[in-house]
Amino acid sequence: MTAERLSCDLAVVGAGPAGLAAAIAAAGAGAGVICLDAFSEPGGQYAMQPSQADSPFVATAPARLGREAAAAARAAGAEILCDAEVFWCARVPRGFGLSVNRGGRALVIEAKQLVVASGAMERPLPFPGWTLPGVIGAGAAQRLLKTGTGSLPLAGKTVLAGSGPFLLAVAQSFAKAGQPLSHFVEMMRPSPEHIARLFMRHPGKLPEAMRLGLDVRRTGAARLMGHMVTRALGTDTLEAVEVAPISASGSPDITRAKVIKSVGTLAIGYGFQPVIDLTTALGAKHDFDAALGGWHCCADATGQTTVPGVWAAGETLGIGGAVPAQLSGRIAGAAAAR
Repeated sequence: MTAERLSCDLAVVGAGPAGLAAAIAAAGAGAGVICLDAFSEPGGQYAMQPSQADSPFVATAPARLGREAAAAARAAGAEILCDAEVFWCARVPRGFGLSVNRGGRALVIEAKQLVVASGAMERPLPFPGWTLPGVIGAGAAQRLLKTGTGSLPLAGKTVLAGSGPFLLAVAQSFAKAGQPLSHFVEMMRPSPEHIARLFMRHPGKLPEAMRLGLDVRRTGAARLMGHMVTRALGTDTLEAVEVAPISASGSPDITRAKVIKSVGTLAIGYGFQPVIDLTTALGAKHDFDAALGGWHCCADATGQTTVPGVWAAGETLGIGGAVPAQLSGRIAGAAAAR
């Protein structure tokens, strides 16, 4: 079978906030841009688009951001190809060659320049039973709620566990979808003093944090702070979840563990790490910084990596959120279009 071939000045890998911002900036500067994304709609994980017209997520700010950014990119002249997964990339005589699986069909794109804005992936933390059917990532649970029918497919209780602010956002998605949540299990137990210092440094986050906290209450979940999942139990599929309090040493106290029975879904999340497959394959320099999510691509102030012709944007450069991702995408797209 002969692969379809396309060419462009700039290929942008990823149609999340960073990739769309890069496409807008580059196309607006006159470059011929093709923006690719593995999902069926542009927006990425943050600004994912609901598949149901009556979904309660249609009117949310992230969904509007995704729609507006995609429309702006197309209006600027960029071509957005969804359901397009880049599985190989290498330097070719006239720039870079990308091999793409687009809905089961082969596509080859030749681009003079490249912006990698492939986002982040959930950071796994293995534990006994973590491969049982019914154990999924917290981000996967949120995607099912937002882009599916608004419910999880498995019967039984749902437990949301892990650590970090993203858990609150996922709990908010459960509340907005009207889905019950049995238990909310957070590894950390921040003191009132720690919380006060945090909001003194970031006072603008207080209203959002209050909304998220209220949404956790709306789910009706039993909250277990300072606990973590130690085992997922079941024979052929998930049946129960064992949780234990965190001791003073930072380890789970198994002697005080308890089992949550009749569980159908365990959604678990311990933060994110940058997706660096393409930048690694292309030979770009990477560095490790736990505060940025671990291994991330290194770049200068414009997003230019150590590989000539390759820019990086968004969380490929380190975990930072949607607003910094958009800014870095805008800068990288403008620089790549020069």
